[in-house]
Amino acid sequence: MPDLIDHLQKKFKQFLDYKRQKSEAKEHFLSVMKRFKFLDNACKEVEFFFYSECEERAQSLKESLVKLHYFAEVHPSHNQWLITGYTPEMDINSEAFDQWVEKMCEISYLHDAAFDGYGVICDNPYDGEYPFQEERQS
Repeated sequence: MPDLIDHLQKKFKQFLDYKRQKSEAKEHFLSVMKRFKFLDNACKEVEFFFYSECEERAQSLKESLVKLHYFAEVHPSHNQWLITGYTPEMDINSEAFDQWVEKMCEISYLHDAAFDGYGVICDNPYDGEYPFQEERQS
């Protein structure tokens, strides 16, 4: 019994560390979006990526995402299963986005999967010019 308790405590600590890392990544994501002025029209579909080592857990994760009204699909990928998809449009400037990141961490934990990341497709507000092109040349 002590081994089980130790295992559960370790898994819970890993989960908290994981949520902290994803929260830090979210802050970086938003700072990049703000820097390049992609937050002016902040309602976007958010793409997401998960990995699972088990097809059954991947399918179960997909079903949970579909119940949230997300588009999701499962693909084999290098001895793992990739779960990809996207959400309906959401305001990525809002507290709802913070809650969404936390919810994806929880869902991945419940399905023993890795929440690998997310992104958005943005229109280029610079008409072909990116503000960092000059920075890269220097």
